[in-house]
Amino acid sequence: MDPDPAAQLARALEQNKYTLPSVYVILLWEALINLGEEHDLIHQTRWGHVKVCYLACRYYPIIITPLYLWACIADIDPRTCANIVLPLQIFLLPLTLFPQFVILVRAYGFTGRNLYVLLLLCGCFVTLLFLQFWGFANQSLVARKVFAVLGTCQGYKTTSNDFSHTRHVGYVMVASIATDALALIVVSIHCFRIRTTQGPLGRLFLQQGISGFLVMLTLNIVSAFTFLGPDHLLTFGVVYPLMFPNIIACRFILQLRRQVSPTETFQLRRQSQLVRDAVGVAHDPQPPDPGSGPPHISIPLEDYYLRPMPTAHQLLPQHNIYFHSYHPRDPPSFSIPKP
Repeated sequence: MDPDPAAQLARALEQNKYTLPSVYVILLWEALINLGEEHDLIHQTRWGHVKVCYLACRYYPIIITPLYLWACIADIDPRTCANIVLPLQIFLLPLTLFPQFVILVRAYGFTGRNLYVLLLLCGCFVTLLFLQFWGFANQSLVARKVFAVLGTCQGYKTTSNDFSHTRHVGYVMVASIATDALALIVVSIHCFRIRTTQGPLGRLFLQQGISGFLVMLTLNIVSAFTFLGPDHLLTFGVVYPLMFPNIIACRFILQLRRQVSPTETFQLRRQSQLVRDAVGVAHDPQPPDPGSGPPHISIPLEDYYLRPMPTAHQLLPQHNIYFHSYHPRDPPSFSIPKP
């Protein structure tokens, strides 16, 4: 480890030249591969807080990251660096606030808009907001020794002259871990209390919460140890917990929209699978049980509510498979008459 703190920070700045572009490529790739679902599930819907959250999480990192690429890679004189470092630090705050707000709205909506849950999560959100202002504000001064080490003043990753405030960001990471854990606990308790784990929506909420929490827990722990450990000046690890929560939040929103409002392609794929299953049952050589009631087989569509179709619409005439009409809030079913 370098004895001079300025040399350590200079090494961290050099590492940012590689980590930040790689994360930006991931942001662009993630946006491109989900563009089709985004058009169907987000852009075609009316405006609301969920849509605003999705667009903010998706495009805010893409828009502001080039500014940090310029500040991290370009040769900047100390005067320019002193003027831009504070705005760059302020622009970082929404990167962590937007995903946390998505978690708040998601947990609040899933628990039936419980007022106590809202107050609890809002308290955590405000506390995290205060800690972020406190943590990043302590890094807003320019480290003038960096210019002597690098021959340039890269404003993206500067800290105070005594290099003693980088640990504050580690405390912010710990607070983020605690907020994510609390939201997961709230959702888990609600799921098991009313037994929503038996339905697909409840299982999806738990899967999202656990998987997202584990990913962010890993990133935040690594970053927290980076800031709180002996090599706390090697701050390149902060890029991942700043950018990745936005990607995870966008995926959560798309998965939930796909679950409650399946696209036309998803509906057709689901119907095709049900028809194939029905045809397989129709060719079952096992004779029907005389005491089993009416000679038909019903295949429910779980909790997916598809668009109404005409009564007794014949899908496969050669197999006498019919799709019965239904109320929009009732699950549809296929019927296969037996000979």
